Amino acid sequence: MSSSKQIKRYIMIGACTVLVDYLSYLTLLHFGITISVSKACSFLCGASFAFTFHKLFTFESKQFCHKELVKFSTLYFTTLMVNIFSNSLGLLILGWLMGFSLFSFLTPQINITLSFIGATGLTIILNFLGQKFWVFKK
Repeated sequence: MSSSKQIKRYIMIGACTVLVDYLSYLTLLHFGITISVSKACSFLCGASFAFTFHKLFTFESKQFCHKELVKFSTLYFTTLMVNIFSNSLGLLILGWLMGFSLFSFLTPQINITLSFIGATGLTIILNFLGQKFWVFKK
């Protein structure tokens, strides 16, 4: 399959994955779960969704292979750490910027959303490259 077709499918499944991640994140925060625990759990919900649909649809890997699952889990564990760290760093930086009048538009909810978007964008790129060239490489 061509890379452009894989990228289109990856974006479509990725958008759904982000939605699963974000809604899980907001739900857990709503119930009083801490930010880092909420982010870790929501990321894992998204990862489960992503493995299934990227395996079958994006990269058309039809047979079950334990090696793929181990590689995918390793990749997602690594990017989970990157995701949590970058989300926390984003919240820290945006929280600091709130002290300046130029950034008076920032609110805790905006900071949460912007940090989520930044962390997610970074891990989307890392996960695509890892899946294409390592996990589902034929």
